Amino acid sequence: MIYPVVEVKSKFIQSFLDGKLSSSAAPHICRAQLTALPKPKGSIGRIACGLVYRRLASRLAMRSIEDDSYLNDYLEPHQISVGTPGGLEAGAYAILHALSSLW
Repeated sequence: MIYPVVEVKSKFIQSFLDGKLSSSAAPHICRAQLTALPKPKGSIGRIACGLVYRRLASRLAMRSIEDDSYLNDYLEPHQISVGTPGGLEAGAYAILHALSSLW
């Protein structure tokens, strides 16, 4: 049994992924709320939180192609951590190491 709310949200996300939502809806779906948080030294840190439907649709779209080796081979030279668990952290540490050697 599928609950009605799950069915409606599933159809909405599928319409989003298929590009069938109206262009007037895009600014409302793809927006992010910016929150200002005070930092210890008096400056302001900014954190943007995107709408959950956009994030969910993006995650589902990527999950549907995550085992696509052609896509991974195409993206791997251009992006850090494509198809590699923990790859983003390795990339960040590589960048920090490269920067530290400059000083």
